[in-house]
Amino acid sequence: MENLRSLFENEYPGKKVLFENLIKPIFVKANDTTLTDEQELSDSDKKQIKSFRIIAQVRGSFPITFADVELQDNVALKRSRVNIQNCVRKVMENDSNALIFFHFSDNKKEWRVSYVNKADSLKNSTSAKRYTYLCGPEHSCRTIAERFSTLEGLSTIKDENMLEAFAVAPLSDDFFNEYRKHYADLVEYISGKRFVKKGGKFVEEKTKKAASEFANAFNGDDKAVRDFVKKLMGRLVFLQFLQKKGWLGVQKNAKWETGDKNFIYNLFKNADSSVKNDFLEQALEPLFFKSLNCDRGEEAFAPKAVCSIYGSEIRIPYLNGGLFEEDELDKKKVKFKKEHFESIFEFFNQYNFTIDETDPDDVEIGVDPEMLGKIFENLLEDNKDKGAFYTPKEIVQYMCRESLIAYLETEAVKTDEAAKDKIRNFVLNHDASSFSEKEKADILKALIDVKICDPAVGSGAFPMGMLNELLPCAQILVEEAKTRVELKKHIVKNNIYGVDIEKGAVDIARLRFWLAIIVDEEEPLPLPNLDYKIMQGNSLLESFEGIDLSDLTTKKADELFDDADDVKCLVTTLQKYFDTSDHNAKTAHKEAIKSAVLDLLEKRGISTAENKAKTELKKLDLHENSQFFLWHTWFYDVFNRP
Repeated sequence: MENLRSLFENEYPGKKVLFENLIKPIFVKANDTTLTDEQELSDSDKKQIKSFRIIAQVRGSFPITFADVELQDNVALKRSRVNIQNCVRKVMENDSNALIFFHFSDNKKEWRVSYVNKADSLKNSTSAKRYTYLCGPEHSCRTIAERFSTLEGLSTIKDENMLEAFAVAPLSDDFFNEYRKHYADLVEYISGKRFVKKGGKFVEEKTKKAASEFANAFNGDDKAVRDFVKKLMGRLVFLQFLQKKGWLGVQKNAKWETGDKNFIYNLFKNADSSVKNDFLEQALEPLFFKSLNCDRGEEAFAPKAVCSIYGSEIRIPYLNGGLFEEDELDKKKVKFKKEHFESIFEFFNQYNFTIDETDPDDVEIGVDPEMLGKIFENLLEDNKDKGAFYTPKEIVQYMCRESLIAYLETEAVKTDEAAKDKIRNFVLNHDASSFSEKEKADILKALIDVKICDPAVGSGAFPMGMLNELLPCAQILVEEAKTRVELKKHIVKNNIYGVDIEKGAVDIARLRFWLAIIVDEEEPLPLPNLDYKIMQGNSLLESFEGIDLSDLTTKKADELFDDADDVKCLVTTLQKYFDTSDHNAKTAHKEAIKSAVLDLLEKRGISTAENKAKTELKKLDLHENSQFFLWHTWFYDVFNRP
């Protein structure tokens, strides 16, 4: 296994080395093998692919083709997947199994091993599935080495063996189980309590004496302890994705993508013993609150404390967005042991973090942003008792596609059978060639105007699914007029809304949307503010203790005063807040929003009457609480569409 890991964790070795050290030992057994050479490409394919070589074709009980694909240096692989797969399909149309090695001539440090599988052949492979491992010196290749070593010991390889070798589910389960252990260790260290399984159900038990000097900071509130640890580990996972972009630990005068792709671990490794034993306060908090959440100008140098620990002057981007804003929970002082962080970082280092949310037909084998959803939805062992269940990606995709098709059939074109077929083909295959220019314009308008709201957003699976469906549909209609990241920001700002009663769910959902935007950014820019897009609240109630809160932004016929200007000001400020990156302006906007809502409460006479319920209402945070949700206020533009 170590030989295989060495092969995958080095630069791209070339087709001859792959044939001798990977293909021949594992796949060329008693089967017939044919070695071939470079294939002819069309002019359109040459825009994406520099050369396409069939390394070998193995025939027999398990026929499979091996190909070497050298991409043009200017190709963004994630954005060109459809075009590249079309080329692969043409060259290999009679094969049902293919193992393809993708690489660049100018960057051999990152390469990909993709397994393409289709039940009959790749000829009509719109339904073909592609599973990909990222390889090279900057990636952990433990998983692919382990999986291929299991193939090495088989006398006969079958489809199910290959699918198992490229399955993401076992990796996800392993990662989650280990993550839960580290989470439980930190919670137990503070509270002295741990969830243990009894009679098929997890229950919280006191297991040992807590680190009382830290437990006292939480005043016996075990949920606050769990929320504190959950937020800390969520931030650490986010940084794992962020460092994959090369945006952390960037040297002075260097480009953003050249940063240390193992920055967090190296920051810890370079620290002295005293810092390691107080790593949260001395290293991570300056990184969170004084770097990622603090605008330090264009050069964006990290604070001296961080640079000193790392050992050189480095750059850390300003991200805005709210994930690294210091709140009341962050002010709790906890001093974890160095062994805690050491084991967590070593655990993260065993896995390859892939930043893109792939669809079920094109999967990168690694820890992707969807894992954040799985962590949240499975971390609290009583979630099933609350009715919270993890929804598989395939089901999410199906529901989102069918919903979009039904919407476009209603809003965009006449619903005769021919039109329905064209819309279905457009959504499923992103083919707009059969539409007239007027139909294209109508569909684009429908996509721009659509409002998608999830009243129980959980970790964001369904809104993320809709983003992934809306994006390629909009992209094919606007062509080069808008970039992918511009379209994503437009969709998140104007089309998607979500509510959940659990604050932790809201945090995870926002985080997934930020990652979706980051994946297409070439250099770090301040992230949009999602405070009034993905929100905490009880979506079943728009009232409090019998007080109706649904008409704050609705003018009543018998009102003496017209407060339309107040409503307009509130809506305008909410829209401005999304794109505000300046801290002072952001704070001012938030205060203006709060003030506007309180003024509307006064004008409706809600906050002036003297009774206990109205006194309690004034104490609540109207923006995020678990008692009610101001649907018509926060999501005004959903309920007031033309």
